[in-house]
Amino acid sequence: RRGVTSIDAAVSPVPVPSTVKPPAPTAKAQTRHLVVGTSPDRDRERDPRSGVEYKVAYDLEVWKHQHMNAFMDELRDKEAARMKILEDEWRVRETRRARDAEDAAQRAATMERKLKDAAHALEMRERKLVELEESIEHRKNKLERDAARAQDEARDVVRRNVESSEHRVEMEKHKAKEAIRERDALHRRLEHAEARVIEIEGAFAAHKK
Repeated sequence: RRGVTSIDAAVSPVPVPSTVKPPAPTAKAQTRHLVVGTSPDRDRERDPRSGVEYKVAYDLEVWKHQHMNAFMDELRDKEAARMKILEDEWRVRETRRARDAEDAAQRAATMERKLKDAAHALEMRERKLVELEESIEHRKNKLERDAARAQDEARDVVRRNVESSEHRVEMEKHKAKEAIRERDALHRRLEHAEARVIEIEGAFAAHKK
């Protein structure tokens, strides 16, 4: 009864019908009254369906049936409306999710493209640095070889001239003086070459840093 009361409050009540009549006695029942020899009016009075209580109970059942049909119709309408709301909300969420997924995919593609460009630029820079280091190393080796050769040549010249001047020191003083001057000049060349080597090594060290 508590559930029925809440249902009655949820939907508009249907008026209790008062014009519905209970079903009339069947032909078999009428024949039975005639065969027995009793009066139809008296049998009608004895029939419980002809009483007021039966009519009220019947009308109540009809009203309850109509009331329940109205309630079920209203419940179906509310359920359909709620399902439509849920469907619309789901469609909105799916649209938003698809849009967010598309935006995320675009951002990922952009980021991937930028990373590829950065990686390519870094690779090119590293390649140029390697080429530059190789070039500097080649130049350094060449300068070192040239400086070593110049030093060797200068030492050989000095050694030969010293030996020659020492051999002729007493015989040709004039030539000895020229040899000494040449030796001094060669010393200056050697110092210049050594200074040049030191300068080149310092420049290379500074460039390498």
